Amino acid sequence: MESWIRESDSTAPETSQLTIRCTAFLTKPYADGSTPGPIWPPSKLFPVVDLADSLDLQIAIHAIGDAAVDNALDAFEHAIEANGLKPDRRNRIEHLEMVTTASIKRLTKLGVIASLQPTHADPAGLDNYREMLGDDERVERLWPTTEYIDEGSHVAFGSDPPSAPYPALPNIYSATTRKSLTKPHHCTRHDARVLALEKYKIPLETSIRFYSLGTAYSTRDESEYGSLEPGKQADFCILNTDPFGDGVMGLREAQDTVRETWMAGDRVWVREESAA
Repeated sequence: MESWIRESDSTAPETSQLTIRCTAFLTKPYADGSTPGPIWPPSKLFPVVDLADSLDLQIAIHAIGDAAVDNALDAFEHAIEANGLKPDRRNRIEHLEMVTTASIKRLTKLGVIASLQPTHADPAGLDNYREMLGDDERVERLWPTTEYIDEGSHVAFGSDPPSAPYPALPNIYSATTRKSLTKPHHCTRHDARVLALEKYKIPLETSIRFYSLGTAYSTRDESEYGSLEPGKQADFCILNTDPFGDGVMGLREAQDTVRETWMAGDRVWVREESAA
């Protein structure tokens, strides 16, 4: 866990809210020279992870920065040493906004699942990263999704509500294009840093698999759902558009083209105009 919550500065009841202020444990200082440490240092994290692992619980650790990712991997490795090899741990790290190539290799070797949220890779947020990190090489390695594919990592996609929009289809757009969902024309033609991040875009079919079968695998449920196969739950939706034929740009509005939703073989929702 790398975030803290503070009350909004507003005193008006109608605008009072909780604001999440996120930080990240980094190997290099922030742009202002600060070097905040982890909220869960090894002395506190390792015993908790060891205990949960001994009870065969799946463990998810929130890690944004590269040092936090290494901290989480150290904890998982310590649990293996403490409790021995197990065939089906499937622990995961959430977010992984900044991660080194070496850590991706290590994550894959340990069988840790990379739980990623494509909506957070929106390049419209790049100015904030620059402000926090400085305009250095770290800004060009945000959410390096293709590197997990190259290493053969297990990847699960999610939407991260309520801090981000929950619909899956726009998130698939973000993963497949690495273009901005919120500001489609945001600096795409002239900003070299934004263009550099497009090398991490992934194929449409891969993004769909990470959102379906990848997520089912992350919860040990891939034999129950995650793909349309005999013996599994029939969970699917029917669209009025075809992103494979019509192009991935339509995924930005594809949520509005859903005609029907089916769960476990039963139709649980139908758009009124298609009810007939």
